Amino acid sequence: MVDEMKKQLGDTTPGCFIVSVGGGGLLQGMLAGMKRNGWEKVPVMAVETKGADCLSRAIDAGKPVELREITRFAHALS
Repeated sequence: MVDEMKKQLGDTTPGCFIVSVGGGGLLQGMLAGMKRNGWEKVPVMAVETKGADCLSRAIDAGKPVELREITRFAHALS
């Protein structure tokens, strides 16, 4: 994915990458592609769904964690 972005952007460097995370595979692949293309210094914002926040919980715990379940949240507009 990053290789294709580099091909399309040419000499233009992205300002930031926003990556959805779950198990970390997509994020890891993005980081590897960024390194391969010389974009190691481009900021990355990893975002995850509330109720499926295994990355932030793992960071807090200092180790991998397993979620017992993925919860669903309903949001009603007021």
